[in-house]
Amino acid sequence: MADRSNVGLSRALREGVARAASAPAVLVGTYAVARIVDVPAANLSLLDRGAQAVLVWLVFWSLAYGGILDRFARNRPTRAHGFFAACGGHAMALARLAILALAIEATVRPFAALWTAALPERAAVALLVALGSAVLAFARVRLVVEDRRSACGALLASLRFLRRNPSGIVLLLGFAATAYAVTLLDGAMLSSGGPRADWQLRASNEILLAILLLLKLTAYASAIALFQARLAHAGYTAAPPAVWPESASAEAIANAAARAS
Repeated sequence: MADRSNVGLSRALREGVARAASAPAVLVGTYAVARIVDVPAANLSLLDRGAQAVLVWLVFWSLAYGGILDRFARNRPTRAHGFFAACGGHAMALARLAILALAIEATVRPFAALWTAALPERAAVALLVALGSAVLAFARVRLVVEDRRSACGALLASLRFLRRNPSGIVLLLGFAATAYAVTLLDGAMLSSGGPRADWQLRASNEILLAILLLLKLTAYASAIALFQARLAHAGYTAAPPAVWPESASAEAIANAAARAS
């Protein structure tokens, strides 16, 4: 059983990397818009950044996750109309899930501040945060891939999936550890050198954000591949195809003809 689990995990990782690599427009577009609206690539503790940052993060990722995850789940180009149709179709459910996550963070945060005096306690809290992030990630996956509407139902479904498939936690913890190591390496490289020009610092920061965003998207692509391999099948996960509407003039002509008849 352990061997099959490991094989499934490695296959999901390879498939996730392949899916992320097959959609460069998703990475480039997400990075460009994220930089324009100044949204962090990593899920930071947004309660420290003010209400405006929370609102921007909530709106951006609630819209972006739908199109991104739908593209990775279908594993084929969805074009602009399919991508943005998925963004709008899943935005409200993803926003409810994000609000629920922020509410949980606001509730737990005062207690966590009291429990992090010693290093073991800080490590335990960091592990709990990572586990919570894994649950939220698979909740988003189940919302989009299964076309769910209930945020609480998606959270419960995510917990059930991770209880039966703990390799999903290992997968996302591996990506989180890699992102943390990249951040530490970037800080060490900046502190080890001498004074740097402003453009060098800006270039280093942009490269770091691009790498973190790439890791984030690849993690979600791998999580989707693992979910589809372990639980789902094509008919079970296929949402209704996005149909591009007729132009306004064509719809008006059709409506006028229907009224005339």
